[in-house]
Amino acid sequence: MGQLAMSRALGDRRLKDKGVIADPEVTVIGRHPRDEFLVLASDGLWEVMSDEEASTLARRCLKRSKERETDAETATRATARVLIRTALDKGCRDNITVTIIDLS
Repeated sequence: MGQLAMSRALGDRRLKDKGVIADPEVTVIGRHPRDEFLVLASDGLWEVMSDEEASTLARRCLKRSKERETDAETATRATARVLIRTALDKGCRDNITVTIIDLS
């Protein structure tokens, strides 16, 4: 019916009785000094890649970019693109959004 995507983002009173709400799920996790980066992604990525696969691939991309002395913005954009391309290659048919935050 074309309503669910909008209702997930903004909430929809007509769908609240069906369990669709706009209240975010929030988890607070303390940072560790060894934390290198964050991968923030929509379910399109996570349905075809495990946390371990995504973090291993992101770590490799960021390391390669640093070896090439690529600036941080370009490195994180390239890493996000690689994760998206990999998810598509693995057969993902859902929307995929990926943001990389380099913590180093």
